[in-house]
Amino acid sequence: MYRLQSLLALATVLVLIPVSVAAQNQAYCTAWIHRDAPMGTMVHAPGDTLCIAGFPASCYGGGMMRPDSLLCTWRTAPPDSAPAPMPRFCGVAVHCEIVGSSGQMMMPGHMTSPGLFGLPVSVTIHYDPADMTARGMDPAKLVLTSWIDGRPTILTSAIHDRNSSLFMLSTTQLAEWYGVSDSASVATPVHAGTWGQVKAKYRR
Repeated sequence: MYRLQSLLALATVLVLIPVSVAAQNQAYCTAWIHRDAPMGTMVHAPGDTLCIAGFPASCYGGGMMRPDSLLCTWRTAPPDSAPAPMPRFCGVAVHCEIVGSSGQMMMPGHMTSPGLFGLPVSVTIHYDPADMTARGMDPAKLVLTSWIDGRPTILTSAIHDRNSSLFMLSTTQLAEWYGVSDSASVATPVHAGTWGQVKAKYRR
């Protein structure tokens, strides 16, 4: 039954990603994103290949002070091994790292800089409803969150497909950590800047 759900979820991902999968590079865990690349790249996370970071063609234009290529590492992690306090609030944890071709970190403040990507990157996070329920989370109240310095941001622009157990986000700023959380575990959100996201303080 779970395999069937996974296949349906994969079909949903392929339908919702606007560029043909056949016209994109497929990568597992790590991938190079080259300046003005003529072809997009989909990076699948180890542990759950339905967790995907999709970089469209020419999304990285670089610049005089930027490297020619970026190395993306995209992987799931056991929630209990994620930075505190994520294990208390997340049933799924996904880690993203972007470094330059010389190894320089491209995520100051645990996010990619504004303007690093000229076109939105698609983020797809998959979860197992049974795991969420086992953690005491209400499937009807699940939200996609990013985490910076121990504080969650509820990504209200993310699309939640409950039938396929997927969250889908389009963003030009990638966070270092993403999680699937129960909205009941975070306080009333307040608006946070101009990225169309909402910050929330976690309950202690």
